[in-house]
Amino acid sequence: MEHPLPKQIGRFKVHKILGKGVQGTVYLAEDTHLKRLVAIKTLQISGPAEGRASRVRSLLDEALISGKLQHPNVVTLYDAGEEGNTPFLVFEYVKGTPLSNLILQEGRLDREQAVKITIQVLDALQFAHQNQVVHRDIKPSNILVTENGTARVMDFGIAQHFSTAAAGNEKLFGTPSYMAPEYIEQKIFRPSADVFAASMVLYEMLTGSPAACCETATQTLHKILNAEFTPPSDNNADVDQKLDQIVLKALSKRPEARHGSAEKLADALRGYLDPEVDLHQSSETRQAVLEFLMRRMRTKSDFPMMSSTMSAVNKATSSDGTAVTELAEVIMKDFALTNKLLKLVNSSSYSQYGGRIRTVSRAIIVLGVQALRNIASSLALYGHLQNKTIASHLKDQAIASYFSSLFAREISQRSGIGDPEEAYLCAMFHNLGKLLATFYFHEEMLEIKHLMRQKNLDEETASAAILGISYEELGVGVARSWNLPGKIINSMTRIERGKSKQALLQEDKLRVLAEFACETCNIICTAPPDKQLAMLAETTNRYAPVTDLSPQDTIGLAGETIKRLLGEIAVLGFETQRSELCDRLRNWGESLTTQAPAGELSDVTQQIVFAAGDSLITRSPYDYPAGNETAKQQAALSMGVQELANILTGEFELNDALRIILETLYRSIGFTRVMIAFHEPAKNTLKCRFGFGPVIDPMLGPFSIPVEKQQGVFYAAVTKGVDILIKDVNADSIRNFIPQDYRRFFPAETFILLPVVVNKKTVGVLYCDKDEANSIDLPPECLSLVKALRNQAVLAIKLKG
Repeated sequence: MEHPLPKQIGRFKVHKILGKGVQGTVYLAEDTHLKRLVAIKTLQISGPAEGRASRVRSLLDEALISGKLQHPNVVTLYDAGEEGNTPFLVFEYVKGTPLSNLILQEGRLDREQAVKITIQVLDALQFAHQNQVVHRDIKPSNILVTENGTARVMDFGIAQHFSTAAAGNEKLFGTPSYMAPEYIEQKIFRPSADVFAASMVLYEMLTGSPAACCETATQTLHKILNAEFTPPSDNNADVDQKLDQIVLKALSKRPEARHGSAEKLADALRGYLDPEVDLHQSSETRQAVLEFLMRRMRTKSDFPMMSSTMSAVNKATSSDGTAVTELAEVIMKDFALTNKLLKLVNSSSYSQYGGRIRTVSRAIIVLGVQALRNIASSLALYGHLQNKTIASHLKDQAIASYFSSLFAREISQRSGIGDPEEAYLCAMFHNLGKLLATFYFHEEMLEIKHLMRQKNLDEETASAAILGISYEELGVGVARSWNLPGKIINSMTRIERGKSKQALLQEDKLRVLAEFACETCNIICTAPPDKQLAMLAETTNRYAPVTDLSPQDTIGLAGETIKRLLGEIAVLGFETQRSELCDRLRNWGESLTTQAPAGELSDVTQQIVFAAGDSLITRSPYDYPAGNETAKQQAALSMGVQELANILTGEFELNDALRIILETLYRSIGFTRVMIAFHEPAKNTLKCRFGFGPVIDPMLGPFSIPVEKQQGVFYAAVTKGVDILIKDVNADSIRNFIPQDYRRFFPAETFILLPVVVNKKTVGVLYCDKDEANSIDLPPECLSLVKALRNQAVLAIKLKG
């Protein structure tokens, strides 16, 4: 039953209830003598009637002792009394929010806000301890936070009159989740227990939940005594190693292992917020740091650009002679990368090429080697980073890099600066140092952000202070070790403000473009919405002598880039629901429109619409049907046959068509090697032209297979034009019909020969193998499609006669 609001408590006129708790009720009241607002807390004293008056007097006397605590972070106790057998305390009225409510509303607090609140609580405790007063019940609900961020501690000295409900621990007073181990064990409250409780509050602010909170008070106390606390960073990626160490030390089981006092813990936290750093590093120091970082990266060589796939991709694109075959084979070795790439090139983003692209070889032919390298790099980078444990940071960094690359390509196409694919790569690698630091040095990255806020430093200065080398120097140093092209390395260095007009060389123009793309990306991704228009205008005008863009051009191109970016990552199925950056980009057009003055830029901003999936294919032909392996093989073969049919009806290059046939066989059936060998009648040999699979390269040079009667299977395939399946090259019935030259070069134990017969003459042979004997078993529906591909090879050769 609700009790009516009292009109008066002592000389205090009650206005309203501020809050209720297990100890009592808090009212907002007016001191009728001093004409000021106060907070009155009435207390419910339980227990037997006998001795109640003594207990109330003891409570009031002890509470009044804390009245002498006059400190900016303490809610001052003005008075204490009793009204109708109900004791009450009169406090200074502080307009603020209980910390418990803030944690409940926000889940967890900003790291620096949490540390600053804790420092103020510790300052209050240190002052109290110096005056021989302990609090006994430090917890979030006993801490008020004002609008300006000031923390005020209340309820000093009354906890001992309200015992915990822990069975068997009737002499414990306070709140179980914040009790220190020494107090639980010895039942003696010392200042160290207050400091421990404040540290538990810090932990809760950082993680959103107490370090020890179980179903019962007894279980909670047992956990505090016996269980090791997990680092706050396990539940909050923004907490770095240094703060972890401070918190865990403060929560040590033994008081002597902690910081020693409230003052010393506050000093440790102040040192964390405002670290002493050396902003000037010698060239020798920077070089030593780079070498150290490079060694560290080599021992953890899972950065996408360092992977074997990307190394092979870069190697394949360094030569034009065999780039298509090599690049296709490298990409096809990564099944996930292949399917994502084919999904992407068949999305609306590449609709200008028309039709469906069903093989990697065809994609390379249509889009070009450099474009496919860029796409593969993006997919490898983003797809890999999104699976890391610190995904929220890495994912957004990767998305920003991807955005900058696409935006730079758009600008290049619009302004004619350099080759669009070169522009794409330059922008992608422009912030390589920061991306590497995010990937390998997460703890240091948090320190860099922290230092930037505390010292008002730019990223380059702060990164140099923490890492010993700036982001830019790190990126350039690593890029040189990877032997990246000079244009890319040149584009990674920043341009001094006001120097854009001087960048007349083509490589410098690419550098301007890359920096402009990254700077624009940074504004869109991080700047407050109400400042973006002015910042984009200023940035655009600064780079205009080279880019020849207006602010309206920049906004329009940025909108198209964001639409393309969101479309591409949606096609590829990357998880973006928990990406704050993706959410920001999705809403960018709307936020930009709302901040634009009436009539200003409205013709551009109204065109920026990012409807999810508005221009995306709903199903990719590379999502093979679920079910058995035969169905998947049949689907892949069918797509290859259809691809060839489309190609053969128009203009095509013979080698391109043959590569697509080989790739379809290679990918769909899972052969170890596939190749095409042409018959050379003068030498009566089969000469290997090109193919896919391991140890193919040595066979594409001088190697040839003799076609002699005594050599059996190859002679039969060429002279009789018959299809041959050898299930086991070592079977007694077939061993003598396999050429020794073949055995010397091919480790396969089973293979298929499909003669290519034109005008009743065998001009070549399609060869497919697997290493293990009896591992080729094609169902009739797949075998017919394989033969259809061979027949398309015949048709292609006839058409190019």
